[in-house]
Amino acid sequence: MVKPPNQLLKDDCYSYAEGRPYERMTPTPPKLKDILDLSKNRADLLTLADEITERFRDSATNITNGLLAARVAGEGQNIGTPDDFGEVWSGLSPTMIEGILSQVPRTIRRLCKKRGLDKMLEVKSIRLYSIYYAWLIHSGWFGVQGDPRKMKEGDVGDFFHAVQASAATIFVTQESKDKRDRLPFILNQVPTAEFTIMGLSEFVEYLRQDPTFSS
Repeated sequence: MVKPPNQLLKDDCYSYAEGRPYERMTPTPPKLKDILDLSKNRADLLTLADEITERFRDSATNITNGLLAARVAGEGQNIGTPDDFGEVWSGLSPTMIEGILSQVPRTIRRLCKKRGLDKMLEVKSIRLYSIYYAWLIHSGWFGVQGDPRKMKEGDVGDFFHAVQASAATIFVTQESKDKRDRLPFILNQVPTAEFTIMGLSEFVEYLRQDPTFSS
C-alpha cells in the first residue's frame, strides 16, 4: 500500500535534506487487512466509514469557517484579491513548506533550508500538497468566481489523495479533469514533472499502445 500522506511528506523532507530516496510503499499491516476484509468485518467497516465521513464533514465546516473569517479580516485590511491561482500558489507555498517542516526534527529543517526551501516545490508530494492547499484557499477565501466556495467532506479526503498520488507517475481517476473543484482539475493547474492524470478509458488505451502490454 502507499504510505499515509503525513508519512510521505515527512519522508520526502528527510529525502530532500539527506539527498537519498525513501520508499513510497509499505507492506499492508495484517491488522489493517483484517479491518478491511468485508467478509469478516462488514458491519464494523461500514460504521467506520460513517465515522470518517462525519469527521471529514466537521473538518470541512471548520475549514470553511476559518477561510470566511480570513476573508473578512483581509477585506478589513484591504488585502485585495489575487490575479489568478498561480499568484496564490507562488505566494503561499513558502508558508506551506514551513508548515510541513514544523513536523520534522530541527536538524532536518536546517538541512532543508540550507539546500533551499524553494527547491522543495520540485518534490512531488510537497508540490501536490501545496497545489491542493492553495486551491482550497483560492476558492474558499477569495472565491474563484467571486463568491467563496464552501468546503465539502470530499475535499478533506482529496487532500490525502493529492499527497498519496505523488507515489505514481500516472494517477488514474474517474473524476473529470475539466470539472472545476474536482481533484484532477485542481492538480492540473500547475504542471508537475513525471505526473500525468488519466481517466480509466485513457489509461486502458495507454496500456494497449504499450508494446509490453499483453491482453
